[in-house]
Amino acid sequence: MADDPDAPQRPPQPGKPAREYVTALTYDRLWEVYRDGLRSGAELVSKVGVSRDTARKAIERGWPEKGWHSLKQRAREHDQLKVDAERQAALDKHKEATDAWYRAGKRFNSVADNAVTFCILALQQISQLATERDANGNLRLRPLTKHVRRRTRDADGKAHYWDEEVPLTTQEAVKLQQPVLKAAAAASMFKRVWPVTTDEQKASSVGPPQGLAALDQEQLNYIIEHRQLPPGVSAEDIWGVDVPGFEKKPGTQGN
Repeated sequence: MADDPDAPQRPPQPGKPAREYVTALTYDRLWEVYRDGLRSGAELVSKVGVSRDTARKAIERGWPEKGWHSLKQRAREHDQLKVDAERQAALDKHKEATDAWYRAGKRFNSVADNAVTFCILALQQISQLATERDANGNLRLRPLTKHVRRRTRDADGKAHYWDEEVPLTTQEAVKLQQPVLKAAAAASMFKRVWPVTTDEQKASSVGPPQGLAALDQEQLNYIIEHRQLPPGVSAEDIWGVDVPGFEKKPGTQGN
């Protein structure tokens, strides 16, 4: 907007004060103050130094002949644009979190499938180790054994040690399968629980994935292959606290 400070002013009528001449620079300043939250005539008078009549005119009418809209109209449009921008930013953030949960779900379901398959194979192997066929071809439990360290003393009191093979109790045999069964149950539970809430619900309730769910497939493969966290990932990133033996976040002392 071009300023015209030398434009002639209309002479005042008898008994009336001269009208205040408003330049484009003054109008822009009025808008800045009004836009930033000081939206009363008194505040415009105080901050910009215009008269009350000029402040009132700027708010209610503006100077449409010069292309200067009322501050009230501009504020409505400005506020709506701001609301729309904030709403769009929130939608974009929610979509980003939703997409992240979708990718995490695909990765973790693949891991769970592999875990269940591995557990089934492990149980089959345990079953083959624990069973055998007798002379008639009938399947029976194989007598499981374990080696126990034995000790005896001779007449001179000298100790002698040897390993003796003894039968494995049923309780001990069952314990062999428990870790595998727990792993299979955990993987199966994950596959049942994960679809209970949608990706949108997860994103709304907790935001983006955190911990292990935030790792990509390459990082998960690194953990499986190397039995340690991938480079740049600390125990605090996964569990929320530092763990001895794991990489710490830069600048932290660890717990």
